[in-house]
Amino acid sequence: MIQSSKRSLSRNLTISLVAAVVILVAALFGIQHWNLARRANAELEIKADNYADELAEILAIPMWTLDTANVRHVGQVYERNDLFSRLRIADSRGETLYLYEAEDRTAEEIHRTRSITFEGHVIGHLDMALSLASSQKTARQLLYATSMNIAATALALFVATGILLRVFLRRPLTELEQAMDHVARGDFSKSISGPRYAELERIMDSFQKMSATIRAREESLRRVNEALSVSEQRLNMAITAANDGLWDWELPHNQSYYSPRWYTMLGYEPDSMPPTLETWEKLIHPEDQPRVRAALDQHLKDGGEEFTSEFRMRSSDGGYRWVLTRGQVTERGPQGEPLRMTGTHQDITERKEAEAMREELINELEEKNAELERFTYTVSHDLKSPLITIKGFLGMLQTDLERGDKEHIEKDMGRIGQAADKMQQLLDELLELSRVGRLNNPPEEVNLGTLAGEAVELVAGQINELGVSVDIQPDLPTVRADRPRMLEVFQNLVDNATKFMGEQPDPHIEIGVRKENGEDVVFVKDNGIGIKKDYFHKVFGLFDQLDQGKGGTGIGLALVKRVIETHGGRIWVESEGLGHGATFFFTIKGMSG
Repeated sequence: MIQSSKRSLSRNLTISLVAAVVILVAALFGIQHWNLARRANAELEIKADNYADELAEILAIPMWTLDTANVRHVGQVYERNDLFSRLRIADSRGETLYLYEAEDRTAEEIHRTRSITFEGHVIGHLDMALSLASSQKTARQLLYATSMNIAATALALFVATGILLRVFLRRPLTELEQAMDHVARGDFSKSISGPRYAELERIMDSFQKMSATIRAREESLRRVNEALSVSEQRLNMAITAANDGLWDWELPHNQSYYSPRWYTMLGYEPDSMPPTLETWEKLIHPEDQPRVRAALDQHLKDGGEEFTSEFRMRSSDGGYRWVLTRGQVTERGPQGEPLRMTGTHQDITERKEAEAMREELINELEEKNAELERFTYTVSHDLKSPLITIKGFLGMLQTDLERGDKEHIEKDMGRIGQAADKMQQLLDELLELSRVGRLNNPPEEVNLGTLAGEAVELVAGQINELGVSVDIQPDLPTVRADRPRMLEVFQNLVDNATKFMGEQPDPHIEIGVRKENGEDVVFVKDNGIGIKKDYFHKVFGLFDQLDQGKGGTGIGLALVKRVIETHGGRIWVESEGLGHGATFFFTIKGMSG
């Protein structure tokens, strides 16, 4: 129970109200300064009006008499007035007769304009500005004097208040400070003797209770920290064993934590980049960024149980590694808004590469199966056709032999031979196609320009017969490849271009290279009959011939496609349609110019 006979500390602290006096004085001086500044500006406004009217009247006669010398003289007289920062005198057409602008001109000015008249006629215009610098200078001087007065008053009151507070509060506060130092050092045994003031007695009593509470909480916290330390060690062991990176994101302040493994799984030194959301987003592959960011925003909005996403992140060597991230919101605000989110990064590059390899093998197997189906169809159809021909002409041959018709016997024998040759050609090309990818020649450095020239020589007879001109660019790249197979590629493409020239009066074939997205692309271009867009995907099919009357077996382009793909490249055709020629493009892995 606090006794009323004890002196009240509030009575002694009332001396601190002198601060209110300082504030009041400052307010009074401020009001005075504002009034003086406003009055100075008002006086300057009046002067500006008077100067403008005065100048308009003085300039009326010299402007009417076109006395430009006198106009300039008047302007020079007013120019010497320190208040003027700008003066422009112009005739009725707006042409400047006199112009003055101060070098130290500022934006704080009072502007006036007047029309110069004589006997009711507007004969010119006046545009002037007075600087506020002088009135502002006076205001600054007054402000300085006011500030000095306030500072002196505040200093005196501060010294007086300090002396009084030191006298009345030094002993009890010193004792309280010593007790706090003991508590800060962990010593809760220090007690405080009876205070001199009722207010301090309540404070010190509360301090004693707080000290006891802190002592109890510190003991409880020690036990909790020991348990957390054990739990943290177990968590670190689990994360290390899982080889995962850990991340922790505090959303309100956009602050993050990335564990050392988070950095090292990408080849970076720990803490080599700032742990921010921006760092994470910049490392994500540009193609994956929109998808990942949208998934994260949707998770934060919907509040799902777990955020999971797979994406590529840039590693220290400039490449990309696949990462699986799992996370969840671990703390939310009163309105359910996410405040904190934690999760892990797992390197799944090897898994992704295995999946890609599996997908590639599946696609290759499906393609092989499709080829096998086409091959089966060919055996049952294309190879059957020559046999039917042979069988038919054998029957005719037997009839002609019975008749003794020598002329027809020779024709029958010729057609049977042609059918047999056709079957032999089909079997040879099928055998050659089956060898691509299984029986390869040792790779060697080959210039594609040289190969293209050799291919042109191999079909020179057909080229010369049709009068086809061939241009080969001199800058075709060099590639490490199976030389005989690549020669087959050019030979088939040139032969195909020559074969489908049609009735072109100036047949032409161009072989060259161009850059697409930093990659060399070789092309064989002709100005022949062209290809409809609907048939682009068919030209590389086995035994698919767009024009049965042009000869061939329909295996050539299928063989070309197989050779290019075994070299890690791709091939395609482009054409603007019938009558516009066609261009075959292909790439080879490791091609360099």
